[in-house]
Amino acid sequence: SRFLRSYSAFMQQRATTYSSFPGGDDAEHAQSLSSQEMVDELPFLQKSIDLGIQSGVSSEVGCMPANTLQGFAQRLILRDVLVMSFNLMKAMPRLMDLFFNDISPEFLP
Repeated sequence: SRFLRSYSAFMQQRATTYSSFPGGDDAEHAQSLSSQEMVDELPFLQKSIDLGIQSGVSSEVGCMPANTLQGFAQRLILRDVLVMSFNLMKAMPRLMDLFFNDISPEFLP
């Protein structure tokens, strides 16, 4: 089914993200990263979010009750997507600070 394929892609990307970047599920993790580490990590997190949204809001499971296996899996996916989105939102101010601190004065008007 389409849901199983999208769920599998999400789980694979999620495993890749968290195994490649330990500490990625901690909201304060971004505060200890350099700008290059953040630029390396954030695309993986964004791809995980995108795949999670694709499978979590699939039309096949849109109206699944919570007491079914697909309904339960959908709620787990959406929980993970919300946590990843929160972590991404926490990382963006840090990335902006690092970006503007790294700009040379000759680039500013």
